[in-house]
Amino acid sequence: MAALQDSYKAGGGFPADFDNAFLLTAGGYTHYTQNFTPSSSYTLYSVKLPISKGNDLDNVLLNIFAVDVDGKPTGAAIAASSNNVDGIGTGLTVTWFEFVLASSINVVAGTEYAISLTSLQFGMNGHVNWWYTYEPGIPSGEGEIYRVAAGSGVWSGPLGIYYGLGYETYDSFSPPAGRPTTKRLIAAAASALWYEDV
Repeated sequence: MAALQDSYKAGGGFPADFDNAFLLTAGGYTHYTQNFTPSSSYTLYSVKLPISKGNDLDNVLLNIFAVDVDGKPTGAAIAASSNNVDGIGTGLTVTWFEFVLASSINVVAGTEYAISLTSLQFGMNGHVNWWYTYEPGIPSGEGEIYRVAAGSGVWSGPLGIYYGLGYETYDSFSPPAGRPTTKRLIAAAASALWYEDV
C-alpha cells in the first residue's frame, strides 16, 4: 500500500483544474520537467501525472533527476519508469496515470528533484499531453519547467514561474522491522498445517 506524499492539483481534471497541456513528442522536445521538493523524507515508489495522448501513442518514459542550484536537471536519471499507456484518454480526457519506478529511491525533505516525461514514439499522433495550470507563482518555487530538444541532450529553460504541471508522489509501504507476520490457515491434514502470509 502506498500513500500520497507530495502533489500539485492532485486528482484534478480538465477544464476545472488545468488550463492546457504541454504536448510531448519524440520528434520535438523530448522531455519536459516539473520540479518538486519533498515535504518529508520518504521512499519514492511511484508518481502519478495528469496526461492524455494522441491516438497512436503507446509508450512513454518517466524519469526522476537531481537538479542543480538553478533547478535544472543534472546528470543521469536517478529513477525511471517506462509504461504502455494505450488505455488512457485522448485529447481533453485527462487520466491520472501511475508510473511505478523500476527501483524505488529515497528522497530527502527540502531537496529539489525533477520529474521528467517524454513520448517514446515518433509521428504526429505519437504524443503525450501533460496537463498544467498557468497562474503566477504556482506551485510556489517549483514552477521552473525545463525541456530538452530531441537529439541535443541539452536542457533549456526555465519557461517561467507561471506554469505548474500536475503531479502526485507516493511512498512505498513495508511492515516495520520485527513486527510479527500475520498468517492465515489455508489447509490442514492429519500430520501437517499449511499457512500463507497476509
